[in-house]
Amino acid sequence: MTLPEDHTLRVSLSEIMHDRTLPLERSPVRVRQWLIMHDEGDDAQFSRWLSCNGGNELEPSRTRLTGRADNCAVIWERHNEFSTITAIRYGSDSRVEIAQSPWLNNLPGRIFRSIEILVGSKSDFAWDIEAQFDKGRLVSSYVFDGAARIWSDFTIKKNGSGLILIEDLGLQNDEVARLVQSLIEIGNYRKLALLGFPVARELMPWITEVEAEHTGVTERHNSGKAGSSEILEQLSALSAVVEYKAGLARFRLGATSSYHLLTTDRLRSLREVRIPGFSTVAEFVERRLLPAMRTCEIAQSRIESLSERIIRTASLLSLEQTTELNRRNQAILASLNKRSALQLRLQNLVEGFSVFAISYYIIAILEKMAIPAGDFVGSGRGDGLIAIVTVPTMLITWWLLKRTKHASRSTIKGSD
Repeated sequence: MTLPEDHTLRVSLSEIMHDRTLPLERSPVRVRQWLIMHDEGDDAQFSRWLSCNGGNELEPSRTRLTGRADNCAVIWERHNEFSTITAIRYGSDSRVEIAQSPWLNNLPGRIFRSIEILVGSKSDFAWDIEAQFDKGRLVSSYVFDGAARIWSDFTIKKNGSGLILIEDLGLQNDEVARLVQSLIEIGNYRKLALLGFPVARELMPWITEVEAEHTGVTERHNSGKAGSSEILEQLSALSAVVEYKAGLARFRLGATSSYHLLTTDRLRSLREVRIPGFSTVAEFVERRLLPAMRTCEIAQSRIESLSERIIRTASLLSLEQTTELNRRNQAILASLNKRSALQLRLQNLVEGFSVFAISYYIIAILEKMAIPAGDFVGSGRGDGLIAIVTVPTMLITWWLLKRTKHASRSTIKGSD
């Protein structure tokens, strides 16, 4: 039996299930990651950096590079608006500075976040919880249903990095990799979500001003201080400004919403168990993140609502103008109909006079012919003959004019 060919996306979609995973097989291990934000102008420099670190045969679509040694690895990954450098070293040698990596040389962008995670037992790294963390901010909980315990205070240490300690209480299989990756992504997405907060905070007073301006415009129209055309021009200008601002903020606020959802998803994956006297990671993050996210949601909702209100007001004014124009057109049509009726009456009156005028001239001609003819034959009946033909002449003239008018109308209809 001959099977069909493989779908072109079969292999690539299967590999997606294994993308973005950290190659962590055991503890003790030390992990350090840098999140680097890139600007649009960094593309050319970024391509050169990739070529230097990935070789000339590197495909442009590559979004991950990995370098390995006996007990360490360095991983670069490219995301939509940022990239990450992750350094991994197995063992408990705290004297090794994993930040010294040639991969970081000439990497374009700016460091947005750095975190160091140590996984192992307390004796592996000689942990001193009280010395390493701020007691007032210390967060600790059991995760993965008690397979590990974590400590952190979410502050930047002297080496420019945050610190998370994970005590291995029985992590198995890929739990080390999944736990470390979840904690890294919680921090990354949480901080990326906060990029929308300054944008939202800056938008709030501006939205209030524009709302007041929109209210003033509508009040001027309702009070009759400005006409519809003037109000429509003001609304068009206001709508253009709002759409421009909304366009600038839409990506950032939309990305903030997505990053927030990813953060909450990763928090659920920790399956935390509370330790008395400590906040959980979820509580710490939500307590500080949710107010900022609510501000972003309100800003996005207000600017979208403002845009819709301006559009509705402009539509109502346009409808009002259209109604007024239709009313004027109806009045003009009524006036034209009245004038047409009057013109028709005048035309009929003129046609009536035309019958008399044409008949008069015809009879005058007949009279000039009939009287001399009567005198010539000596009958003297010229006047009687004129009296006899007067009425038939007028009827024939009226009939001929009516027929000519009817033929003219038929010709006009045929040409249409």
